[in-house]
Parts: sequence; C-alpha cells; structure tokens
Amino acid sequence: MKKLKKIIVYTLIFALILGLTPSTSIQAKKKPKLNKKKVVLVVGSKIKLKVLNNKKKVKWSSSNKTVAPVTKKGVVTAKKKGIATITAKIGKKKYKCKVTVNAKPAPTPAPQPPATEAPKPVTMYTVTFVTNGGSSVASQQIPAGGYVREPRDPSRAGYYLEGWFTDPDFDNYYYFNSPVYSDLTLYALWEIDDYQDDPDTINLGDIQDMSENGDINVHYNESGRVET
Repeated sequence: MKKLKKIIVYTLIFALILGLTPSTSIQAKKKPKLNKKKVVLVVGSKIKLKVLNNKKKVKWSSSNKTVAPVTKKGVVTAKKKGIATITAKIGKKKYKCKVTVNAKPAPTPAPQPPATEAPKPVTMYTVTFVTNGGSSVASQQIPAGGYVREPRDPSRAGYYLEGWFTDPDFDNYYYFNSPVYSDLTLYALWEIDDYQDDPDTINLGDIQDMSENGDINVHYNESGRVET
C-alpha cells in the first residue's frame, strides 16, 4: 500500500513539474528561395521569377541572354532554343533557376468538316486591353481555341511596358501562346524608365551653350563632329 502511495506521489510531482515548465517553440526563420528551380518554356513565352521570403533588393542576370534574357523585375523571355541559367543575387547569396527553351511547335491544322456537313458556328470571345495610363490598344475578337495576337507595346511617357497580366494585381503573367476559351481582360504593367531624362546626359545644345560661355573648349573635325 505504501509503495502504491509513493508511486502516486511521484506521478503527481512529475506532472506538476511538466505543467510548470514553460513550453518554448522556436520557429525557424524561412530562408529565401526561388519560386522555380527549373522551368521549360517555348520560344516567345515568358515567366516571372520571384525570390520568396525576401524583402531585400534582388539583382537578376542570365548566363545566355540570346536564349533567355531577364529583366530587373525577374521576367524571363524565351528568345530561342537552348539552355540558360537565371541567377538572382541578394548580397553575396545567389539563387539559380535552369531555363530550357524549346522551339515553338508547328500549329496543328484544324480538321475540315465533310463536304456534306454545314460548317458549325464559331464561338467568338472578346479580349480587352487595359493600358493603365498608356496609349490605347484595340480589343480583339478571338475564336474559341484561338490565340491572342500580341499587340504593339503601348506608349507612356517616362515608363516602359513590363508585360501583360490577367489580373489587376499583376500576379498572373499572360502568355500569348495560350488558347482562348472565354472573354479575357489583360492589364498592362509599367515600370519607371530609369534611363529617361538622365541628369548626366548632355545634348548638343548644352555643348554649344557651354562652348560659347567659355566653360569648355569644343573642337570639330572635318565632318563637323565633336572631337573628344
């Protein structure tokens, strides 16, 4: 009986100690990583790479710009068949994605209906372009299963077009080799053109004014070009 009491007392003491011990759960900080490590594209398509769990500035580069160049926002464009490695550099850390570009497959001709059958009516869908401050782009009527014709880039002073997206939050990049089976609205994403109105750029009028004021000496060669 005494032995049973001791067991019960020890059990209660052990349970009390566990109840008083603070539980500490250390949640490991998530490390930055690319949303894609390998990707296969066809010529003419694009994909946007992102570094997850990161708020620092990312520097993007491509090992083969003729195959798959990348913008400073991580948008990769498939230019021609081949392989390229896209690198996202954050400080001294590098994150890489292997991009394989395949040739665009030849379009499969649509089967022709028998001569005795009347052609079936074709369902048409409307594709609308929202330029978000840029010049207007005409909408398109696309048959079911057809492809949107990529329009000429609209213009917007001080900006360049990053691409077209299927949502106003710019989360889903649109690929123009995707068949259309419903009405579609595409939204233009713009980025500030850092190379416009560069304060370090000096035009010819500035050079002439500085020469007349005696600030600089300008020499011209026989063809009328400014010599440096």
